[in-house]
Amino acid sequence: MPNFLTDGRLALLDALKNDPDISSAVKNWFEYGSGLKRRCELEAALCPFLALAPEEGKVEQVANVQRQIPQVLRIDLATEGQNASPIEALAALVIERVRQCNEDCLGLAGNGLAAVQLRGVKWEAVPAKSGPRLIWTAGIRVRLLWRR
Repeated sequence: MPNFLTDGRLALLDALKNDPDISSAVKNWFEYGSGLKRRCELEAALCPFLALAPEEGKVEQVANVQRQIPQVLRIDLATEGQNASPIEALAALVIERVRQCNEDCLGLAGNGLAAVQLRGVKWEAVPAKSGPRLIWTAGIRVRLLWRR
């Protein structure tokens, strides 16, 4: 059954997938939708990948009739190899696309979406499970602010 939180997550995923630069740079997408899905595992063979999942949320009462509901999503990116430049390039594309999503609120302003905000990026180099290579990861936190 659709709900505004799922609608927001899926609209952000669609915005990322519909960006030609991002879609050409990503080999595997992890969506956490219905049906049988592969688990997102940090393996060199899956890189470069993008995973989008809920991270946290809460409800804040701002008036007797209106609530602010911040929904934090996490976009995980990974690229394989010693060079950090590919993960930086992919993260820059995603950051720019998220910034653009704030301009039209992913088309969900009528459903109460008030803002799409970047909340931070965390970088990490992780040794690959097989072989001496590195996997670079970036976790990008995005906050969807709902007013309902």
